[in-house]
Amino acid sequence: MISLYSGRKEIGVLFVEKENLEPFSKSEKEILSTSATLISEIIQNERNLKQSRSLSKLLTEEKQHLNAAITNISDGIIIVDLKFSVMMVNSHIEKLFNLSALNAVGMDIDDIFENTKLTNILKKSLDDNKTYSDRMVLEYKGVCKEIDIRTSCIMDELNKPLGVIAFFHEFIQGEDKISDDDTALLHKFQKLSTTDFLTNLPNRRYFNKRIEEEFLRSRRYGTKFSIAIAEIDDSNKLIESHGDETFDQIIIFVTEILTGYVRNVDILTRFSRKKFGIIFPETLADKAYFCMERVRTAIKEKNFEFNNKNLSLSLSSGIYSDKTKEATSYEEIINFASQSLHNAKKSGGDKNIISIT
Repeated sequence: MISLYSGRKEIGVLFVEKENLEPFSKSEKEILSTSATLISEIIQNERNLKQSRSLSKLLTEEKQHLNAAITNISDGIIIVDLKFSVMMVNSHIEKLFNLSALNAVGMDIDDIFENTKLTNILKKSLDDNKTYSDRMVLEYKGVCKEIDIRTSCIMDELNKPLGVIAFFHEFIQGEDKISDDDTALLHKFQKLSTTDFLTNLPNRRYFNKRIEEEFLRSRRYGTKFSIAIAEIDDSNKLIESHGDETFDQIIIFVTEILTGYVRNVDILTRFSRKKFGIIFPETLADKAYFCMERVRTAIKEKNFEFNNKNLSLSLSSGIYSDKTKEATSYEEIINFASQSLHNAKKSGGDKNIISIT
């Protein structure tokens, strides 16, 4: 058994078995060590590629929302991935440093500016998931300017970092550091990172953040809350039979019904492609169950119509409450509710099941 490492972090284990019982020779050990190193690099490169693709996908999906703002913003913008390779720049970066997108995209930020202070603030935003500001002198091919920089981490819906967005504002004595346009765009990025584009509901990243807050509050003050993970029954069959466009409209249809039954204080989110997550603050299981029963009945009684299609739908959910089952973390809460949802679907669907000890 050989541990596989990326840097100092173990990322896997390689199991090797010999046909005979003799110990490995020195040359065999060297071959195994080299193989383990290569496998580690392959695993890490694949992970980096997936993360880079995730950021590319996020930027592509948000392009229609942000392209105009990024292009017309008064200051320069650079977006980097987890390895600090440039994924996107706007036209104002070219004006500041004569740095075109054609030359910049794919380059390491270190190779462009060769400034450890810039790299450190990007890394700090990535590690802490916070916004940071600093002033520094940056140079690119003889163009040297004093720049005010603001950085913010870009997260996916599972609350995992994808990269960093950095705003570059040329420092001129007497001017504001960062323009109002930049601040507004930064806030828009932060909102978009927690919003589902199809339904305009908060996404799973927001759900995880809020459920962690409720969990910590319940442990500190003894408050009770419930959650529900709900899914349209036979989702995969619906997608296979009627296509993604129809299923998207089904999601919108169910969103409208859910919105009509949850309270203003409840937190309705799109948990995943096929699921919804609802947090019921200060609510025990029976009240959450009653709400989900009303939703289930409404969906069953109201036919879905789209493109000359008339479909009967049903919904199942798993419900967790502090009083019915004790959890040690917010992740465990989600697992309890998800298991109850699985049980509801396994027993035929069209039902709500409460997690019990």
